[in-house]
Amino acid sequence: MLEFILSHDNLPYFVCGVVVVMLGVIEMFARLAGASLVFVLDEPEPNLSTAEPSNPITQWLYLDRLPVLLWCVMALSLFALLGFATNLMCYLLRAHTLPQSISVWLVFPLTGLACHWLGSRSWWRYDRMMKDSDVDLSGSVAVMTLGTAKPGVPAEALVKDPDNHRHYVMVEPREGESVFVPGTWVVLLSRRKRVWLATRFEP
Repeated sequence: MLEFILSHDNLPYFVCGVVVVMLGVIEMFARLAGASLVFVLDEPEPNLSTAEPSNPITQWLYLDRLPVLLWCVMALSLFALLGFATNLMCYLLRAHTLPQSISVWLVFPLTGLACHWLGSRSWWRYDRMMKDSDVDLSGSVAVMTLGTAKPGVPAEALVKDPDNHRHYVMVEPREGESVFVPGTWVVLLSRRKRVWLATRFEP
């Protein structure tokens, strides 16, 4: 199996897999340091769902609706998995793999279709988070759920409105506050674009 994975015909897919693993390791260390690569890269604006797309290809692939890092990891992972799967199927049926010049051009459109399908299902939560940022939740108590928030580095929090509806919002501590780790209860104070400034909740 190792010989199959490292074969010349599988080189593009092996490289993509290595890149995904490296990004995962870097993200893990970033999380341990209280940051995240996702928030460093450019992301779509909150009102993107009503904006005109820059071009139909990026819209169809959901490249203009998901965080750049998330989309790149998704595309690279799908390309690697589909490439290995294609060559494995060919190897099992014909006892040899497809040359790169053939398999790559076969896997490219399959990856595009997979990105469209998976992107449409990944976007709903991100889109909901962006819409939730427009709800007036000043004074509401939220709990940090994902990532470590510190000044300039927002993280995800869960809050319920007066009607008991759940909202996922991006939160960062106000100036002078300490970091918020997952499980920390905070009070939302004011919204700056799509990010809520918050202070630690003292019951």
